[in-house]
Amino acid sequence: MAESGNEGLVALEHALEAEHIVAGEDGSVTEEEIDMGPEFGVHGAASGVRRSSRNQGPMEPPVAFAEPPTMADNEAPVPPAAFAVGQEDYSPGVITHGAYNVPGENQTAALCDIAIATMRQNIVSASTMRTYIGDALAFVRWCVSNPQHDLLTASFSTQMEQMEAVIPNERKRQRSTRITSTFRSCLENAPAEPILKLQNLTPEIFMTHVSALRNPRTNKYLSPSSYGNRRAMINHMFRIHHRNGMPDEFKEELCTLYKGFYRTLAKDVGESSDPSSGKEPMSKAIYLKIGQWLLEWGTEDGVFAFCYLVLTWNLMCRVKNTAMLRFSHIQWIKFDSMEIAFMHSKTDQLGVEKQFKRNVYGNHKEPLASPVFALAVYLSTCIQTPQSPEGKLFPGSKQEDRFANILAKVVEMHKSELNSMGLVPSQIGTHSIRKGAISYAA
Repeated sequence: MAESGNEGLVALEHALEAEHIVAGEDGSVTEEEIDMGPEFGVHGAASGVRRSSRNQGPMEPPVAFAEPPTMADNEAPVPPAAFAVGQEDYSPGVITHGAYNVPGENQTAALCDIAIATMRQNIVSASTMRTYIGDALAFVRWCVSNPQHDLLTASFSTQMEQMEAVIPNERKRQRSTRITSTFRSCLENAPAEPILKLQNLTPEIFMTHVSALRNPRTNKYLSPSSYGNRRAMINHMFRIHHRNGMPDEFKEELCTLYKGFYRTLAKDVGESSDPSSGKEPMSKAIYLKIGQWLLEWGTEDGVFAFCYLVLTWNLMCRVKNTAMLRFSHIQWIKFDSMEIAFMHSKTDQLGVEKQFKRNVYGNHKEPLASPVFALAVYLSTCIQTPQSPEGKLFPGSKQEDRFANILAKVVEMHKSELNSMGLVPSQIGTHSIRKGAISYAA
């Protein structure tokens, strides 16, 4: 029986080692001090906690330490700093163990609050949030113009009046920035001070707003994606007010109305004299022409935009993904191609598919279409200092916007040549590159 009991104790000890728990000699179970080197683990030994025997041979008995000094009855207790390396601060703040700082209950709660707030702010990207702000601002202005629906809270109506007030000598851009900033603050504070009376909002009322939207300059219908953004915006308004999106019944009815609206929109656009909407796919001929025009500039901006254009076309990606490329993402480990790994994309936020690298090949017959040639020109003229592997291929922020501005400028400068190809500058944009590359490869 004694041997059976010892075997059971040994089995229990081995089973608990995986959880960093060790059975003591008396059969009690105590936490294991993880062996992290001689500078750690003293606190565990002082507490009578035994180290694991895994890969260490026979376990050694606990090291004997002096008992803490006794205190008189009227003497205030002090932390036992004199007899242990690991020290504990008994206040509700930070508890320190050796070289580690462990937050106490109050600090843990504060850190959790910060983390949750950050999560809520990062539900959508910064660019998407700017779109939501613009669309939501247009909606609340429509609510002001249609008071019969009673959609705005009294507190926000007062804020809205102050926000829209005319300030003497305030420029247009300053006014726009002030209103946007104030409205952003209202959205962030919506859980505490609601903006909308969402209980009064119905899908029919919202579609009345959506169906009235037109391009302010041309008075034509918006693109289908722009109308779709309004649905995403109102879902976000529900989310920031109630921590949830649209109710299921509301969502289903809104989806049904959107289908009917899109059919009506398709019929009206089909019968119009100008049915085109969105950007046109960039043909290979226009792609090569724009690359030639950019190089003819002979400037750093021209070379930057040329390389950016060629990489975006060959990768068939969004311009934002091109801006996120780093030197470490580009490798030449095959005989005839570069491998470029995307660490982030719109449909792969965490880079799960980064193992599926994209192979990019040189083109000696069409140098203007060759990514190898484009990179060589760019690196030899625009990069003047050594770069780390983690450095961005296109240093700086908002490089996709920089490229978009250069592209708009170059197509406007060659407006007559585009007209001879049956296009106007407004039909060529950054999305034309991806649409054109995919169409060419199909």
